[in-house]
Amino acid sequence: MIISVLLTYILTVCVFLIIPGPVNLVVINTAARYGLKGALFAVIGTNAASLVLILTASLMIAGLGKVNAQFLTLLSGLGGGYLIYYGYKLFWDSRRKKQENKSSVEIVELPKIIINSFMVGISNPKDVIFFMTFFPPFINQLEMSLFSSLLVLTLIWCVLDYSILLAYGLGISKIMSPKCEQAINAVCSLLFIGIGIHAVYQAV
Repeated sequence: MIISVLLTYILTVCVFLIIPGPVNLVVINTAARYGLKGALFAVIGTNAASLVLILTASLMIAGLGKVNAQFLTLLSGLGGGYLIYYGYKLFWDSRRKKQENKSSVEIVELPKIIINSFMVGISNPKDVIFFMTFFPPFINQLEMSLFSSLLVLTLIWCVLDYSILLAYGLGISKIMSPKCEQAINAVCSLLFIGIGIHAVYQAV
């Protein structure tokens, strides 16, 4: 019973993570600019954002908090605004900078990569609602305590999150060329702006 529940959970998470979204885009873009090492630090940032959202959702599931729809809408609008800013900045940075050396990411860039990736990952607070609705069906079937169930589901999420997003980064770093990097930067920047505009529109 537990094995079948976990297999269903793993399959669902894989589908969710494979479908392109802002998190996938930031990993792809970072891999295009800095290679696999840069992608790893991007995943660290986006995964940290996921853990914050999972923790928030877990506290609400445990009855320690409640969702304020208006507050989440406001945060969603602000998150959309950040995605627009990030896409705009990415577009102009890609036009100013020449191809960078992917074999070594400067130490000064690493915190910047993590922070930018975290901000992109946390920019849609309504993901808290996703985790609140996503976790309970599996928690109810695992026949464990709430804490144990959340711990198991979160650990599986982290393993799949790192594996799938790093696979994105590895694939991009292998096929990368200067022209391909320029194209990926342009597409990612436009998608970030489009997603941001949609989020702001939904919030308004």
